[in-house]
Amino acid sequence: MTLEFQQTSIVANLLVGNFIGNLVYFFLVDYVGVVVSLELRDLLVRGVNPIINPHGLNSSLDEFLSVYGGGYLKNITSIVKDITGRTYYLSQMAPADEEHPSFFTDLLEAAESIGFGVSAYVNVFADSFYAADSRFETQQGNGKGLEVFVCPNKPEFHRHMVTVVKEVAKFKVPRLFLGNLGYARKDCCVCEDCRAEFSNYLGLRYSFKGPDSLEVEQYQKWVFWRLMKINDIVQRLIEAAKDVNSDIDVIPIFPVDPELGFFRNFKEGFGIDIQTIARAANHIALEINPYTPILPNPDSSEFNKFVDNLCLISDLRSDGVEFSMIHGVIENEEDYSHAKALAEAVGIKQFYTQITYPPGFRTLREERLGLR
Repeated sequence: MTLEFQQTSIVANLLVGNFIGNLVYFFLVDYVGVVVSLELRDLLVRGVNPIINPHGLNSSLDEFLSVYGGGYLKNITSIVKDITGRTYYLSQMAPADEEHPSFFTDLLEAAESIGFGVSAYVNVFADSFYAADSRFETQQGNGKGLEVFVCPNKPEFHRHMVTVVKEVAKFKVPRLFLGNLGYARKDCCVCEDCRAEFSNYLGLRYSFKGPDSLEVEQYQKWVFWRLMKINDIVQRLIEAAKDVNSDIDVIPIFPVDPELGFFRNFKEGFGIDIQTIARAANHIALEINPYTPILPNPDSSEFNKFVDNLCLISDLRSDGVEFSMIHGVIENEEDYSHAKALAEAVGIKQFYTQITYPPGFRTLREERLGLR
């Protein structure tokens, strides 16, 4: 039996594919309202952990579990707060998804009955619900607000996320993934609050216009100031989860993509000090090529350069940091072999993959890459 999945966007790039081996094959096509059939059995029997969201299922949860719950399903990760900012459980703080307000709690109840593990995935600063409010939106260097990303420098939003993380941790899930951390990109955020606070941090008598207006020494302080902000909130989220569930494994997710400069762009681009966060969490997930789906041939010099760009893995592993990998678009068998070779080259064994891109992903991608 084949279960159907669909993407909810009207016009977007659609992922179509079959799961094979330890990863998933995806085929990228353009569509308008297309429904995609996807067989999961090969994925599940090989122990790969799928990440699901209810908008990607063209069936009820009961139908999904009637096909895959009896012996196939061992572990699954559910998005519980998606890019839209809505939750798939009834939260005290966040708005619930109108179509699937109890999807996550229903999944947990079924998991206890059938006998499989459930982990949770929370989007942090990708939250289009809050971003629609000008008080919380991330502003680019040109002053325009972004549709998906919230400014990471908003105490009210920090309190919101701490509450959400505690709510999710109370469900006693073994793993909690934190996705879309950090600033949207290098020129963000220059909202009024960020400009005023950073100007005060520098001791300026005026509100600076943006990072491009800073002198070299001032710019270095800008980079450091953003690092402090992100380190602080991520640490707070980790502690909030563990205050509720001391055994929970909190796993920050980091996008590793040549379009984003691999790890080199983390500090300037996202305000992320990956070494500090990785050591605080003891486990991180690398989202490999989320925006650039083509991986180099394992026999090529480009592949060796790709592996070299991941050398930080070895350094952090020596400090006891555990790694998982989330892989997105795989178009064919050749690409699968390339992805598998990459995982083997860097010694990562635990794979996760999203069955479909979640609602809002296209906008998120364009904002990350500076296309909006």
